[in-house]
Amino acid sequence: MQFNDLDVKSYENSYTFMYYLEHAEIYYNQSKKSPLAIQPVLMFYGLIHLIKACLLTVDPSYPETTSVMAHGVSSRKRKKQNFQFLHDEVKIQKLGLCTHFANKMFQLNYLEGEKFLMIHLLKQLPELNDCFSYLDHIDPFLFLDQKNGQFTLPISILDHYHMTAERFANYINQKSSGIIEEVQSSKDCIHFTSKKIYRYHSDSIYTIISIVCRIS
Repeated sequence: MQFNDLDVKSYENSYTFMYYLEHAEIYYNQSKKSPLAIQPVLMFYGLIHLIKACLLTVDPSYPETTSVMAHGVSSRKRKKQNFQFLHDEVKIQKLGLCTHFANKMFQLNYLEGEKFLMIHLLKQLPELNDCFSYLDHIDPFLFLDQKNGQFTLPISILDHYHMTAERFANYINQKSSGIIEEVQSSKDCIHFTSKKIYRYHSDSIYTIISIVCRIS
């Protein structure tokens, strides 16, 4: 993207850029000293300030309108009686920081109206894999051969996803940038062979497939 008066914009945004970074650091540092119940709120606003700092590098006119200053996501205001945070649903709004950031930083233009469950979003974070392993009390792996880069899943997982073995392999590849080279199925199991570049990174394979198998 081309901009005019780059020197002028750089000068005008320099203090704003530094303030965003400084405020983000303050929020994060303060969250370490705060009660656990309010730590997520402080870290959220720390992340928001980092996002705004990133936006200035690609959109020096930010915020050009007030419509991009709202968060841009919403959830059910009145929670159900047996509310569970992991099953809370968030919806992407047409205007706001979320869609603006996605468009400017990653050229994503079709998020409006998309809905996500918190559990689906959190399960994509590798750092939380152990937590969900504890909560789910399941391990999808029957076997992981580090030398040959092969791993085996129970055939019953296909019923859960309503997919054939080949379709499930494609699904994993879509979620993991293509780690599977070959798939074979038997009466009780599905055998996957990872590509050579992944065969000596069994921990990564384990984490990726664990997360994929738990996103339902």
